[in-house]
Amino acid sequence: MIANRNQQSGFTLLEVTIAAFIILLLALGVVLVLDPFALLDRTRDVRRISDLEAVADAIDLLKDTSGSAIELGGIDLDGSNSGTCRGEATPTVYVSVPDGDGMGGCTSAPDNLPAGWSYACADPGSEARADGTGWIPLDFAATLSKLPLDPVNTWTSGRYFAYTCSADGFELSATMTTDRFGIGGSDDALTTDNGDDPFAFEIGSDTTADPRAPIAYWGFDSATSGSISDGTTAGFEESNGADPDNGTVDNADNMNMAWDIGLRGGAVHFDGNDDFVTIADSNELNDPEWTISAWYSIDALTGFGAQNLIVKNVDGNNFDYWLDFNQPEQSIRCGYMNAMVAVVAEDTSQSESLGDWHYAACTYDSATNDLTVYSDGVLLEAQNGGMEVPANSSGSLHLGRRDDSMMNSDPLDGLLDEVAIYNRVLLQEEITYQWEQLQP
Repeated sequence: MIANRNQQSGFTLLEVTIAAFIILLLALGVVLVLDPFALLDRTRDVRRISDLEAVADAIDLLKDTSGSAIELGGIDLDGSNSGTCRGEATPTVYVSVPDGDGMGGCTSAPDNLPAGWSYACADPGSEARADGTGWIPLDFAATLSKLPLDPVNTWTSGRYFAYTCSADGFELSATMTTDRFGIGGSDDALTTDNGDDPFAFEIGSDTTADPRAPIAYWGFDSATSGSISDGTTAGFEESNGADPDNGTVDNADNMNMAWDIGLRGGAVHFDGNDDFVTIADSNELNDPEWTISAWYSIDALTGFGAQNLIVKNVDGNNFDYWLDFNQPEQSIRCGYMNAMVAVVAEDTSQSESLGDWHYAACTYDSATNDLTVYSDGVLLEAQNGGMEVPANSSGSLHLGRRDDSMMNSDPLDGLLDEVAIYNRVLLQEEITYQWEQLQP
């Protein structure tokens, strides 16, 4: 009997193998569910939001001797650095990167701000000081022991905190890492903050103070179905910039232009025939330095040479800028035309698929005349035309086709969404980040 009991208490080779396999599966499941890198990124985003909320609360608590709140003129929002708020002599973006040059500037800041703006950095080792010598030029002695820093906090990553001020208040901002806190995520922190930059978390009493936001942005999120008639303006409003650049639909009499499902809400479906959107000219659309971008999906190739996404006319033969889909090559390209001489950036070896969403962006640097085109976050081609973009034209901006005397005007047959215009040259990492935020 004893022998039989001992024999029954052992495990067969098959049982041991099955048990080991189950343990391995459980271990893999834990690794998959508790991805340490994803958890770290999520924790960092949570920290970014909570840290900036705490700083915003601390700024609101600052008062002068009369008890006036800071937004009402209690203290100078740029501290001892007088004249550095938006609209003043030397407007400045204060950042948490410890890259100070000993004179209030930065040693390796990127060249990606609008004209007239500059970055300010604290010297290494002093960035967290809360006495006005840290990365924010305000004395928080009574409310904060030290200033928070972005968990990554480097120029190259694009992950750092920023502070700007204006006559109306202040803004704190940061970018997010995870889908959860990104555009359309379950805890979307970018498009629900009432700021003017759809790609940044913004908090403060003036969330339009930071100059890095687009000067014009059309998300087309008012509807996801239904036809669009000629003269329609509802749904084509934009809220960024000092002067809202609202659009009006033209040539939509055949009712084939329609609202459709976009990347994070609605999108506009152009019929490939003759419909387009017109936005009246404004000063902010004529900046000598720019980035234009849009998401698009081409339904089918037509008999025309191109399908236009964004066009800023000077006249029938000259253009401030354009972004289009070159049909023979099925490639994205951009350019401008001055004195009837065109400068074009395009990589014809990069063929774009039909029926899929793609992100196109183009930048122009007025200091160098460099024109650069991107597709889905990847730099395709940089071109130097040796001449400037036409200066301050009065032509309208058009979406979906040109509006000029030339035949056909290259209409778009497909979807257009998330159109943005900047008065600065976006860095490649910024463009890649924006593609990552909205990629399907």
